[in-house]
Amino acid sequence: MEREKVKYMVSKEYEKRHIYKGEKRFLYNIQAIDNVASIMEYGLLSHNMAEENEHIDVSNPWVQEIRDIRKVTDNSYVHDYANLYFNSHNAMLYKVLEDVDYEEICILVFNLKVLDIPGTYVSDRNAATKGVTFYQSRMGYKELDFKVINYKTPIYNGRVIRNSKEVMMAEVLVPDVIPSEYIKCAYVYNEEARKKLKKQGFSKKIKIKREEFVF
Repeated sequence: MEREKVKYMVSKEYEKRHIYKGEKRFLYNIQAIDNVASIMEYGLLSHNMAEENEHIDVSNPWVQEIRDIRKVTDNSYVHDYANLYFNSHNAMLYKVLEDVDYEEICILVFNLKVLDIPGTYVSDRNAATKGVTFYQSRMGYKELDFKVINYKTPIYNGRVIRNSKEVMMAEVLVPDVIPSEYIKCAYVYNEEARKKLKKQGFSKKIKIKREEFVF
């Protein structure tokens, strides 16, 4: 058992690289607040497993069609994995907030130790993007461009930096489910969202971080 633990102890390597201006970073999931009670009970489920349960899906249906057929390995697809982002301030959140009220959304913050879960993969950009590459988590830290991943915006001098939107959406893909004990805290836009999240039975720290939701 000790040998297995050492083999998969890769989160420390990611911690060295996954920083922004000296600030420690984590892993993130953009989620409808109404889903959180279920997540706290059953964990964050893969798309395929979540489809078996009633939930609110805030994702783009067209993107999900691509993810449904995108292979991670010869025998698995993106939708077989629960997914997190290295950077939550990304194009998905921007699109979600075009259609959903700020008070309905939270960002669940996960510990980097998720990367130690056996069978975990990382992608070097949005998993639905053409040309994406998947790596086993214990090798991926050498391959990901964290300088770009941790951009606060893909725009410089009024222009989108080439491929930056896709790279900012690099993902962590965990088979089937990420247990709720890996959740560290949650970010919300305002006090109304904080109260709504608490009503979902979320007992961990809730931080009002308006800047995480503003583009």
